[in-house]
Amino acid sequence: MYIPALLNLLPFTLGFLHQDDPPSDTLRLGTLTPYKKAPIVEGIRGLPDDCSVDQIHRHGSREPLEYELPLIQGLTYKLGNASEAIANATLPDSLQFLKQGYVTNLQIGRLTAVGRKQLFDHGVDFLFRYPHLHAETFVAGNEARVIESSHWFGQGYLGMKVSDAEFITLPDGGNNWIRPFMECPAWGESWNPTTTPGAIWGKKYIPPITRRLNKLLPGVHLSDDDTHGALFACAYDPPQALLLGSNNGSKR
Repeated sequence: MYIPALLNLLPFTLGFLHQDDPPSDTLRLGTLTPYKKAPIVEGIRGLPDDCSVDQIHRHGSREPLEYELPLIQGLTYKLGNASEAIANATLPDSLQFLKQGYVTNLQIGRLTAVGRKQLFDHGVDFLFRYPHLHAETFVAGNEARVIESSHWFGQGYLGMKVSDAEFITLPDGGNNWIRPFMECPAWGESWNPTTTPGAIWGKKYIPPITRRLNKLLPGVHLSDDDTHGALFACAYDPPQALLLGSNNGSKR
C-alpha cells in the first residue's frame, strides 16, 4: 500500500487547527478557514463497481504563498511608518494591540510547527483507524512542504520503523498524476491572483473595508493591498495577534 501526499492549498493555518470546532471568528477566513469536519452528505451509496480510491492526503499547515507574503509585509511596513499616528489615536478595543506594534516573521510556504504536528498526529490516527492496512511507501509531489508532510505522516504512522519505509518524490513535468494541474495549459492564468474571480471580487469587497479601517486609523492611510494583507495576516499569524487583539503577531 502507498500513501500519496497531494499538493493542495490547505486552509490549515492557525495554531488551534487540531480542534474539531475552531473559534467562530476564524470560520470567516474564506479559503484559509481552519479545518472543520464537514456534515455527512446524505444519499451517497458508495463507489461504482469499476472505481477505486487511493489514500490522498493534503500537506499540513503552511505559511503564506509567494504572492500573499508581500501583502502582509507591506502592511507591517505601513503600520511601522505610522507608529506615531497610531500611538496618538483613540482606537477601538479591537485595534488597541496596534499601539504595541505588529511585525511578522512569516516566510514563504514553509510547513509550520502546527503543520508538522498535524501530519504526525494524522499518521497515528490513521494507524488506529485502519489497523488492517500496511503502508510502507509514501509518495509526494515535488514541493518542500508536501515532502516534509509525508515524512511527518510516516513518523506518526510507523514510529521507529519509519527507517524501513520508502519515500518517493515525483518530479514535475511528464505524466505527474499527483499534480496533474501542472500539465494544464490554463492553470497559469487561472491561478494568477490578479485575474482570478477572487481578485475581481476583491475589487468590490476590499475597498469598503479599507475606508472603514482608515476612519478608525487616522494618519495611517491604508491601501486596498494593505487591507488584503491584513486579511491574510489574520489567517497566517497566530489568532491572538489580530483576531483577539494581542501583540504576539511575531511569535510562532
